[in-house]
Amino acid sequence: MKDRLKTIFKKIWSSNIVQRLSYLLSSIWAYAPVVGTIIFWMGAWSSPIAFSSWWLFYIYGSNLSWLNKWVYLRYLTDTLGVKILFVVEILLFVIGVGLFLWGVIQIASARIKKEGLVTSGLYKYIRHPQLLGLIIMGFSVTLYIPGTEDFGIKAGEIVSWSFFSLILFLWSDFEERQLAKKFGEEFVEYRSRTGSFLPKIFYKEKKRKSFYEIKYWRRYLFTFLGYSCFVLILRLIVYILCLPGIDLMRW
Repeated sequence: MKDRLKTIFKKIWSSNIVQRLSYLLSSIWAYAPVVGTIIFWMGAWSSPIAFSSWWLFYIYGSNLSWLNKWVYLRYLTDTLGVKILFVVEILLFVIGVGLFLWGVIQIASARIKKEGLVTSGLYKYIRHPQLLGLIIMGFSVTLYIPGTEDFGIKAGEIVSWSFFSLILFLWSDFEERQLAKKFGEEFVEYRSRTGSFLPKIFYKEKKRKSFYEIKYWRRYLFTFLGYSCFVLILRLIVYILCLPGIDLMRW
């Protein structure tokens, strides 16, 4: 009975529906504070459920109030600066949507034509244009949220976006494992000459490792260490800007 339940669980987990649903829910959970701020701009305490992902960052401070701090920049204290930033955000959003849709169209076209592994167009240079598009789209609404009275950048919004990006990065590895099983050596060769989210500037023809010989634990270790340092630096910046005697509006 126990073995049968394990077999059933493995079949359910291996289905694309469950995998994509878990990815979608975890991404929404990580990015919910940004949406929560748009709806309840007063802060995390007005909608605790939407801001629940922030509790993972409790280790960076005795409380989570630092995530609610608005970090003011000099060029945001005047109307022209706000307008310029808003235009930049619109451009980033358009670029993100363009990358995402272009990638979707290429994948859909390849499946209709039954072409197999997609290695042309955007996929000739990067392996995850759709995820890159989502990251850029998310960043576009992280810097400044129109309609708030603060005209600043909220530290928590940057943390939410970075956490969302981290989940997409981990998901990209999972997708590649699936592609390696499906396409084998063809995907290993394709992976060796393309970048994950950014194009490879230098490519050297050399003996390729099997996909399963790659030591991913090192990749994940450095990723989480780098991410922890990023959040810590952001925490220190907020701490410095909130010291007594520092006028955030004139910084």
